[in-house]
Amino acid sequence: MRISRFLLASVVSVAATLPAAALAQTTISCDATGSPSPTCSKNKAATATVSQVLSLMIKRDTIDLQANDSTAYEKTFRAWGNAAGTPGSPVTTATTLQDAGGTDSVVAFGNRPFKATLQAADDLFQFEKDGTYNTCRASANDPDGVANTTCAGTASPTGKSSHDVYVQINPVTFASSGATLTSGTFVSLPTPTDAAPLTIADRSTGGRVAAQIKLKSAWYYATDIPGAYTATLVYTITGQ
Repeated sequence: MRISRFLLASVVSVAATLPAAALAQTTISCDATGSPSPTCSKNKAATATVSQVLSLMIKRDTIDLQANDSTAYEKTFRAWGNAAGTPGSPVTTATTLQDAGGTDSVVAFGNRPFKATLQAADDLFQFEKDGTYNTCRASANDPDGVANTTCAGTASPTGKSSHDVYVQINPVTFASSGATLTSGTFVSLPTPTDAAPLTIADRSTGGRVAAQIKLKSAWYYATDIPGAYTATLVYTITGQ
């Protein structure tokens, strides 16, 4: 029984000294002295390591250009002033073209200057033949139109230019300044061989920019044969 009491007393003694010892090792202190109002102060650093924030977010769903009937072809005819027009060239009145089935959206933000841009991934649409019509044409993944050997007849000598997609960029606001930008007009989508992509945002300081992207497209009776057409949009954010 004496041993138990001794051990218990030792444990209590050690436990009583631990908080004071630990406190002494992890604190800095000063003593307030003087009168009539003693004061004491110590400095303590609160630190952070800031990483680069540079992000781009776009909608996940695919945009339907809605060229599944004659409407898109007729609207292109009117966009040329009731003329056949030239595929791949800017139409006379872009606002007359067929609207896409939905809008796209992009949000770009960063804690450093940045630029956000848009262009087509390829000079041509990617084309897949229609199973019934069974005729090929040049494509983004097959520029010569010869890879699809099961196609009947001769492939179209040219593919559908990605310039036949038209976009309107409508920036919403700069979150840091609240400045609203003027909506743009419909312009032909630049391709990799063009001088420069379209600018969505060009920030000289960090900030956040949200934009709505409206799309239209031009379709031509003489060249746009039955099949599945895909133009890939490339959104890019680059630190400045």
